[in-house]
Amino acid sequence: MKDHEFEFLSCDEQLIQSERLAAIGQMINGLAHTSRNAIQRARSCVDLLELDLHEQPELLGLTVRIRMALSDLLRNYEDVQKYATPIVLHLQLVDSVALLERAFQELRNTFPNYRHRLILHGSTSESFIQGDEIRLLQVFRNILRNSMEASNPHSEIAIQLQSKEINSKGFQEIVIRDTGVGMDDSTLAQIFDPFFTTKQSGSGLGLAVCKRIVESHSGKIYATTKRGNGTTVTLLFPIQIRESR
Repeated sequence: MKDHEFEFLSCDEQLIQSERLAAIGQMINGLAHTSRNAIQRARSCVDLLELDLHEQPELLGLTVRIRMALSDLLRNYEDVQKYATPIVLHLQLVDSVALLERAFQELRNTFPNYRHRLILHGSTSESFIQGDEIRLLQVFRNILRNSMEASNPHSEIAIQLQSKEINSKGFQEIVIRDTGVGMDDSTLAQIFDPFFTTKQSGSGLGLAVCKRIVESHSGKIYATTKRGNGTTVTLLFPIQIRESR
């Protein structure tokens, strides 16, 4: 992608997007409230059914699957509510490299089967950006988890950090590259779309939320890939250098 192809959301576009999401959120809140009541009734029916099936383990297995399906449905409603909720940032100077390493270590601790190695390239002298630490951690964790899931458990995930000038403005560019299976063009075109997923479970909102968070920081996120040759996710944030003391 060439520099002149970068398009950042204007204030008017951000306002329109926020208004649309607020409308979606209002609708989902009402739907989720009604659905929670229905889900609770369904769970109560499963409780009664299990009392009659305590000596029939095969049928009890079906009730477990019903409970899991109901939990997935409720979780999806909650994900949509979170997606539509306005993003309020608590800005401070954040070390993006330290956050990436923290997100990676948390994933390693949570999923012990992930034995990947995180390799950092480039200078870290401009690793500080103005951002919301919790939100950025959420973005990095989501992207790194996708990279880990798509690649060999003992492979490397490379991080490239550098300064970049776009339209006469300074940005910090963070490039996260894995060696996984990659994607076809059709999948690549949709990965940041709400509700799109190639996984068996989940709401498909993970990367869509990441995109909202990055854009709320006046940044940009995009991905490139090649089938069988990994995926690269690039993030751009307005650059901030820590003041010398």
